[in-house]
Amino acid sequence: MESSSLGAWELQKGMLANEIFFRYATSKLLLVLAVRALAQQSPLTSESDVIVNVVSPGACQSDLFRSDASFGMKIAVWIMNHVIARKTEVGGRVLVNGASPELGPEAHGAFIWDGIKGPGGLAEGPKGKALQEEWQKELWAKLESIQPGVTQV
Repeated sequence: MESSSLGAWELQKGMLANEIFFRYATSKLLLVLAVRALAQQSPLTSESDVIVNVVSPGACQSDLFRSDASFGMKIAVWIMNHVIARKTEVGGRVLVNGASPELGPEAHGAFIWDGIKGPGGLAEGPKGKALQEEWQKELWAKLESIQPGVTQV
């Protein structure tokens, strides 16, 4: 297996729920770091006022698992929908807010969940900056190998 971040993402049959959750959280972190790097590479100017951000509505009530789900999965989804998940309309408003023309420059490279938030945790501070630079190098190299010139703004 590769020693890169990208090579570590193959899902294994029989993975435990905590391993899958860890991968979800890690993928969210890598998304935030990549979008922040892209926003830094494409700063807001008078010629370019395109805001690049990450919008996450969080867990929303849905019927995504209504078919082909085991009985246990249906119970787990029902519990999630009634205990953790927010109403679908609330999640939809978060998505619409992320594309709003009223967003200011503070939204450029930001994580939007309930308003504009910093990513927090590992994405912040000197360690977060170093992690972002390392991830950007790896991701940009992979993207360039697929489509040369794609990372040039």
